Amino acid sequence: MTSKELLDSVTDRLAKLDDRAKAAFDSLTDEQAKQPVPPSNWSSFQILDHLLKANGPYLDVLPAAIAQAEANEAAEARVSWFGKFIAKAAGPLSNAPTPKPMMPDSGPMIRAKRDEYLAQNARIRDILNAAKGKDLGTVRMNNPFVKILKLTLADVFEIFAQHTERHIGQIEAALPKGP
Repeated sequence: MTSKELLDSVTDRLAKLDDRAKAAFDSLTDEQAKQPVPPSNWSSFQILDHLLKANGPYLDVLPAAIAQAEANEAAEARVSWFGKFIAKAAGPLSNAPTPKPMMPDSGPMIRAKRDEYLAQNARIRDILNAAKGKDLGTVRMNNPFVKILKLTLADVFEIFAQHTERHIGQIEAALPKGP
């Protein structure tokens, strides 16, 4: 897969996940969004808080990594072995334990959490746009949670998509079932 193809795929997947998140939250009352959702037993609001905490530190370091990337959208988008491992562990078919810095707050959650999540996703889309035309597979950046581990831009973008898919799916699973 080329860098352009990966970037287009991730951009499309994240846009669809935003639509799914909006639809899910439009279907939930505030009280329903505060109820625990298996298997994490976090509320829908806490799931969004977790995504905010998981993605936020990357947003601070991605612009510098993108600036270092060479222009070459036809380059192979190399997702490293470690990137594949994290994406799979964070993805929809996994239930990997959550690192402490990514744990959601236990305090009261409000509907504004949805808006904060959507605003962060708009920032992610801006970052994806900034990466257009770049080689996503060669620049390595420090993982903001485990600084000794290096990830490619392709790794980070694939992790974003897989991790978001997992948690939006959890919120959708908690939606009230028909009459």
